[in-house]
Amino acid sequence: MTTVGTGDDYSALRAMVVQFLAGNTSRDLRYPLEGELLRLFGEDQDTPASRMLDRLAQYTPGNLPYLYRDEEMVEHFQRFLGWLDRHIAEQAAVIGPVVAED
Repeated sequence: MTTVGTGDDYSALRAMVVQFLAGNTSRDLRYPLEGELLRLFGEDQDTPASRMLDRLAQYTPGNLPYLYRDEEMVEHFQRFLGWLDRHIAEQAAVIGPVVAED
């Protein structure tokens, strides 16, 4: 899922989100997931991606007090995955016609 002309490859991020939703909440997944969010959306302000970064910073598996619970993070990631799929489609729609005209 690379958007032609931007160099942004969303497939790695999407695969990590799917792994998280499948129950992999390990640090080995969370750190690269956070890094990929920063790489792709680090400059964004008040978007679903920036909010996911904030939530990841407040999450540790195991339902610790004062942090996001596991169930809450799954719900947030489900919504984020829907947004990411729409974002990928929008990027492809915007870039697709420009590439076709060249």
